[in-house]
Amino acid sequence: MPTHFSELNIKLQGPNKTFIIMMGLIRAFEAKLYVFRNDIMTKNKYFPNLKKNIKDLDAQEKRNEEKVIDDFISVMDFLIKEFSARFSQFKELSETFKFIMYPDVISFDKLNLSEFDWLELKNLKCN
Repeated sequence: MPTHFSELNIKLQGPNKTFIIMMGLIRAFEAKLYVFRNDIMTKNKYFPNLKKNIKDLDAQEKRNEEKVIDDFISVMDFLIKEFSARFSQFKELSETFKFIMYPDVISFDKLNLSEFDWLELKNLKCN
């Protein structure tokens, strides 16, 4: 899992990364966390590293495979919760940032302008 976080971190860095692009990367990663959690729960083991880790359990751990799987699920639940909390403010502002980039697509009424009071965007609505 740390490798996947590192890959996301690298993708989020660098020039020419708009908020919309970064939010797309974050949403895709969050969706992958849910898919991975579902894969663990259903025991499909589509993910190669998960399959290998379960296969490599020693005899003692094999007897407790359900507990190991429950532990994996607990870790995934924690990651999903933490990831969601970390980016919650960005999600709240996503419509607003879409409006900045694509003003003709997003309705002004859907915007969360609380963070932009200092810009006096109310004038934008009237102009």
